[in-house]
Formats: sequence, structure tokens, C-alpha cells
Amino acid sequence: MADNKALTVIRHELRAMLPQFEAVLPHHLPAGRLERTIISALRTNPKLIECDRHSLWRAAMTAAVLGIEPDGVTGQGFFVPFRGKVVFIPGYKGLITLAANWGYIVRGHVVRAADKYEVQYGAVESIVHFPAVNAGRDEATNPIIGAYASARHASLPPAFEWMDLADVLKRRDRSEGYKSAKKLGYSSPWDTDFAEMARKTPVRALADQLPLSVQRASAIEAMYDAGKRAYAVKRPGMAEPEIEIDVEAVTTTDAAGPSEYAILEADADASLERRLRS
Repeated sequence: MADNKALTVIRHELRAMLPQFEAVLPHHLPAGRLERTIISALRTNPKLIECDRHSLWRAAMTAAVLGIEPDGVTGQGFFVPFRGKVVFIPGYKGLITLAANWGYIVRGHVVRAADKYEVQYGAVESIVHFPAVNAGRDEATNPIIGAYASARHASLPPAFEWMDLADVLKRRDRSEGYKSAKKLGYSSPWDTDFAEMARKTPVRALADQLPLSVQRASAIEAMYDAGKRAYAVKRPGMAEPEIEIDVEAVTTTDAAGPSEYAILEADADASLERRLRS
């Protein structure tokens, strides 16, 4: 259980900082809700309370600037302890939510060997996918051969990102979390939930074709997975402040952080799926 005395001090500090959060929060995320999700995250993971306090507030401000809740439950975003500091990492579902706030419906899918599909580039770009019925999802008999993400908007052209299996694996192999798991000899979500990780990969790649807020959130996640700490801030006095990325490089021996984030995101997916089934 989290240290109640330390949590009480943090709660008072957080309450005093609410006006600063309100100055940058988007309309869809009230300050009171952000406050509750921050406290909930600290209770769930007491390691966060032991981290550098300044980094906690920078992580909280990053969540506020991006407009993503750090609940760690629905997969929107996560507070992760990383070598004594707290970092906020947007989950891929947080990217989808940000896109939805701009009117985009984003979906991610994997394509298996038995499926029929067609990818078309050029003056008219499209992807058509017909999943095979009753073909099963066994990797031995009906393996994944690719993945894609699509974004639809009521008044803008659709966008999509197609990735062959080789492209997905290249992204996986560049991940510090995956490399850390292999080096330390334990399983990563790529080993236990390959289809889900493959589905998320083009969603993140698609962010470059979506509004700037989605791109920034995706950039923070990508930097973290590359073994760097990143925080977002907004310039004061602007109607639509820009978001800066302040990157703190860390050594490759810190790779346990990205690995922990990948596991947290996989756990959030599994927890949400269980709740939907119940």
C-alpha cells in the first residue's frame, strides 16, 4: 500500500498546482478528473511516490498538455518509474482518443495468411480487407503476414498505414523494451501477445498523418521506447500554445523502463478485455 503520509503531501501539492493544470488542459479533460487519476495511479504503483518529485509534476503536466488521462487502467496513458524519475507515456489507446477528439475514427487490424486483402497507392489510395471466416488464429496454420491502421473523418479523406510483417518486426527489434527483455531473459508482450502488439504498431505509425496533438503524443511514446525521457510543455500567453519536447537522454542500461511500460500496456489491454466480457 502506498505511504499514506507521503500521498497526503502529494495530494496537497497537487491541489495547489491545479490552476497551472487548468491553464493547459483541453476542454474534454477537467482538472478534477486529472487529479483523481493521478492519485489513483500513485496508489496503484507506490514506486512512483519514491521517485523524484519534480519529475512527477513534469509527468503530470505532460499528461495535462496532451489531454490524456494517466489512469493506467484503460490504456490511455501511464506513469512509469524510470531510474528514479517519473515519466508519462501515452498508450496507443490514448492516441486513438486524441484522434477521436478531432473527429477521426482510428482502427487497427492484423492480416493473416488466409485473409483476402488489397492495398492500393497512387491518386486513389485504399485498403480492403476480408478476414477469412473460420480460419482460426493459430500462428502455425494461419500466421500474421501484416497489419494496418485506418483513420476516417467525416469531412477529410481517409488515411491508412500498411505494414508487412517484416516492417512490424523491424519496429519491434528497435524497441528498447523488447531488446531489454531479450537481454535479461524474460518474456515481453511481443512474446505473449504478438497479435495485439502487431496491431498497435501501425496505429502508432499512422500518427504522422493525424493532427499535431496526436503526433506529439506519439513522439513522446517513441522517444521513451528508444530509451529517452521526454516531457511536454506549453508556451504561456498563446491561444493555441505549441508543445515542446524536452528530451533527457539515458543510458542503454536503463532499458527496464520501456520494458515495464510495454508490460503495463499489455496488462491494461487484458484487464479491459476481461471487464468487457464480464
